[in-house]
Amino acid sequence: MPWLAMTLVLGLLFLFGQWTAWKQLAASGFYVSSTPSSSFVYLLTGTHAVHLMGGILALFVASIAALFGRALARRAS
Repeated sequence: MPWLAMTLVLGLLFLFGQWTAWKQLAASGFYVSSTPSSSFVYLLTGTHAVHLMGGILALFVASIAALFGRALARRAS
């Protein structure tokens, strides 16, 4: 259980760091529509952030299931 919690916290910290990086990029004039390369950077990092959010959601569900001690066989049915 502590490892699941640590993974959740680290994932959320990474998303916060990514949000901060996007704000810094925008503050320096590196917008989504500035150049094709800036669009690609935002697309790539945005896709990764969405993927990470899906993993965080799955870890959250797994953590709740582990917290309540539901057996694996009961969750499958």
